[in-house]
Amino acid sequence: MRPRFIAVTGGIACGKSTLSGFLSELGCGILDTDEVSHQLQGAQGTAVEAIADRFGADVISLGGSVKRKTLGKVVFADPKALADLEAIMHPLIEQEVVKWIARRPDGSLNAVLVPLLFEAGYDRKFRWDATVAVVCSREVQMERLLRRGLSESEARARVEAQMSCEEKARRADFAIMNDGSKATLLAEAERLLEAVSRLPTGD
Repeated sequence: MRPRFIAVTGGIACGKSTLSGFLSELGCGILDTDEVSHQLQGAQGTAVEAIADRFGADVISLGGSVKRKTLGKVVFADPKALADLEAIMHPLIEQEVVKWIARRPDGSLNAVLVPLLFEAGYDRKFRWDATVAVVCSREVQMERLLRRGLSESEARARVEAQMSCEEKARRADFAIMNDGSKATLLAEAERLLEAVSRLPTGD
């Protein structure tokens, strides 16, 4: 039986990483495209040169990696800059996803975390068995971002730069509301894997 693949998306601070941790504990293979992005923007990463060319040396550290906070302040304040960054990053991330998917063993259950699943068209580029959106209320989303150290204006800019939680939930095959506890989210992860395991593989 071929491997199964779930695409996990959701708004910023909605709990995608927490859900992926639970999915991993439940035996699911995990690829986090945010981590892939970090690697691509790290020292000697393949995205660094293009980012430096577009945004200047000020966003590159002495060690040769992208200063993500500095770059974030630029792109989340300017839609054109954000689009330019995405044009650099998305093809590189897609290449890594293709390679990872090709390595997964038959019969395995896997999840790929893609924050911009719908915005970047990843929902159409890959053969997903299911897509899931992790969402939460705007109030909870803002509270979590403020706890991360963002100012209210920075938090609002990052939320508003993304597709709304409501739209992500509408487009996904499954939507998980994550306003509650981690125990509740774990139960949702278990239900998700049970539901996906019952889907036909199409083999």
